[in-house]
Amino acid sequence: MRSGYSLINHRPSAVPLYRDLGDALDSVGTGTLIQYQDEHLMISCAHCFDKEGAHNLFVGGNQVFHIDRSVLTTQLPPGVDRVNDPVDFAVVLLQPNEVANLSARTLFIPEGAIEGPMAEDLSDDFGVFGFLGHHNEVDTVNGTLEANAVEFPAKKTHKFQTRQTRAHPTWYLPLMFEPGEIKKSLPPNFDIRRLGGMSGGPIFRYSNDGLRSLAGIAIEHHPSRKRQVLLGLRSCVIRNLLTRWWPKIGQSASSNASTLPQGSNIHSTSSSA
Repeated sequence: MRSGYSLINHRPSAVPLYRDLGDALDSVGTGTLIQYQDEHLMISCAHCFDKEGAHNLFVGGNQVFHIDRSVLTTQLPPGVDRVNDPVDFAVVLLQPNEVANLSARTLFIPEGAIEGPMAEDLSDDFGVFGFLGHHNEVDTVNGTLEANAVEFPAKKTHKFQTRQTRAHPTWYLPLMFEPGEIKKSLPPNFDIRRLGGMSGGPIFRYSNDGLRSLAGIAIEHHPSRKRQVLLGLRSCVIRNLLTRWWPKIGQSASSNASTLPQGSNIHSTSSSA
């Protein structure tokens, strides 16, 4: 059973993620904000967090903050790297100061709006939300981190198949991605041919009464096919993982969140399309 929710003051339920390169920040994906078991979590793709086993991210909240503590990610099968991770999921329990920071500009998706198992997709109206990497750069001169969000409509495709979707068809949500059509509904400055930065972003299902629910998160872009496809990991899989990992999720927040290095003055500026 699922229930939808409505937007509050147009606040998004996601944030841009950046990796610390030492002397610069690089856009790596999108974090989706949810409530689960009365806690506040950020979920995304494992490949956004996991860089050769190291977790070192900046989160574009109201005030940018640093996550370098333990993060739970899916374990890789033998001989498989993150690029070919069949599940590609990660979660971190947010601490009270981080929740307060994010709540100033964002809305956490309520647990009741996170979809469980569905016999069929009754609605085919989806929206994919995220922060394109080439539209979210750090201005080191002015000390600002851009948070330019984009959401584009998508429809489910029934023709897309890979080895992983054939093996576990109920785990995935394949969506048609047609840049030419989508671009018509976006500002002219948004180039959506390159989808770097959308990984981990929420996939919303829209109901006829205007409510939305979380159908999954974006994990893969398949650009080589005749009709491009954006592959999502369904929320029913996410729910199962969260339930199975729950004791460990609490343990992962045992250390305090790091803040920006002393003397830095990076803050985020947000806009959306």
